[in-house]
Amino acid sequence: MVGLAAVGGGYVLLAIARPGVALALLAIVLLVFEDDENAVLRLAPLYEPAPLGFSAPMAMVLVCWFGVALQGRARLGPLRGPALVVTSGALAGFLVGHYAGNGRNDMIHTLAPIPVLFAGAAAAAGWIGDDLRRLRRAVVFVASLVAARAVFSLGIFLASDEGTKILQRGDDLVLTSYDPTTNWSLAVLCLGVIAAVGTKVVRRISSRSLLLVVGLIAGATLYYSLRRSFLIGVTLGLVVAVLLLVRRYPATRAILGAVLAAAVLAFASGAVSVAGLGGESTFVQDRAAGDAYRNEERANVLQNIRHAPVFGIGVKSEWQRYGPVQDIGAFTYVHFSFLWQWLYFGLLGAIGYVWMYAVAIRSAARGWSAGAEPIVRLVGVVGVAAVVTLLFADLTASFTFTDPRFSTLLGLVLGTLIALPRIATR
Repeated sequence: MVGLAAVGGGYVLLAIARPGVALALLAIVLLVFEDDENAVLRLAPLYEPAPLGFSAPMAMVLVCWFGVALQGRARLGPLRGPALVVTSGALAGFLVGHYAGNGRNDMIHTLAPIPVLFAGAAAAAGWIGDDLRRLRRAVVFVASLVAARAVFSLGIFLASDEGTKILQRGDDLVLTSYDPTTNWSLAVLCLGVIAAVGTKVVRRISSRSLLLVVGLIAGATLYYSLRRSFLIGVTLGLVVAVLLLVRRYPATRAILGAVLAAAVLAFASGAVSVAGLGGESTFVQDRAAGDAYRNEERANVLQNIRHAPVFGIGVKSEWQRYGPVQDIGAFTYVHFSFLWQWLYFGLLGAIGYVWMYAVAIRSAARGWSAGAEPIVRLVGVVGVAAVVTLLFADLTASFTFTDPRFSTLLGLVLGTLIALPRIATR
């Protein structure tokens, strides 16, 4: 306990003196270590919720926000409105849940990712400010982390005993990673490689070739996650990115078209065939059962929203079953993020969710269109495509405001995107 307190105190001092270094350590924790029981780089104690539902990375975000705020730099900018609306909806959901008799601690644990997400956005935006060098350093550092993680994960996967490179132990598959945070970061790296080639951030042929190799490794690692939502999402993101790039850089049309065609064929085949697994596979059968459940769940959730469209049913309340649905024991989750916000945070939650992502896309688009520096344009086009990727994945599960690790990373990404317009117009 004393050692843990010493580490925590040291991190607080570091965040006050060097918030950029504290944010870098946070990025290492988020992008390298997972809490999934099947993860190769698993460090579960990091993600165990402490009092009030805050895990170590979530607490680190708040500490980083404190360090940046002491310098008078923490800012939410255009995210202030969405933050206020989402928070108001969450408080209303808490009150409705309280009067429904739901446990206070359980509700607090559910709501904890919300302040963390917006604190992370304020910290990242404040630290970057209008400093182009800080933006460039952040992009290179994070991309290197994700690339190193991809190389490691794919290497472990390829070293598995099965010649098919997909190892089955009973009913469980050993994958590169099924964690949404890891998969989204891999998708963003794939998008970044395409954008780096298209925006001519990297001009040397040898460096471009190295980038394409990194993209192939990241793409293969994502492919063997067998997570269809991210495979389809990154395909849509790649289409968006290439359409934006060829319009501004017509000379790169041929190479971008070829890369896009190869990526779409690869990711689409993975999504459709589930990486070549046969129909007799337990994994495929579970997927089919999961798809059927999602359809039944969605019909019931929509009916719940019709009965409580303004304030929702309250945080941690079980949604009522109005039609047939498989009995899974507890009905407090929704495999559709927008509907989850509306169901538990009411109409304000739904509005805030849409508003937040609209701000993210608008900020990224402004960086893309107004940025004079290639790195600003790169982050802008990747930002637009990354949000498109995430929004598709959010149609199949609830990550935003619900998954603590994912929401923590998302906050840092949103903070980077809202900093782009200031850098682009400085």
